[in-house]
Amino acid sequence: MNRTIVMATTQVAERSRDFYRKHPWCTIFCNVDPRYSGGSGAMVPLETALRVRADEIEEYLASLEGLFGAASRRKALRLGLGGVVEVVCETRKGWAVLDLITGEQGVRSFEEQRRREAN
Repeated sequence: MNRTIVMATTQVAERSRDFYRKHPWCTIFCNVDPRYSGGSGAMVPLETALRVRADEIEEYLASLEGLFGAASRRKALRLGLGGVVEVVCETRKGWAVLDLITGEQGVRSFEEQRRREAN
């Protein structure tokens, strides 16, 4: 089962500020790839990313409760919320990534980022 930990909204603001301070030399943008609410993947401003974040958490929790049926519940259990709303910045080693829902940070290789964008 995929375990998802949701960061508090105050932590999101704090982590975002830290992320921007760590990467002052590059253009930072947000990737959204809605999984539970309506919409399609896109690069968006932070304000839009935060709205998508709120919608995704709400729909994810409803899916876990089974409000949309058993298939939706299984999908939520399998996929969780990781990778749905991210702040990203290109670096020499790859893409620095901050997940705005789970709070996970890391570097994604250029190759992995291209694969994600192709899907």
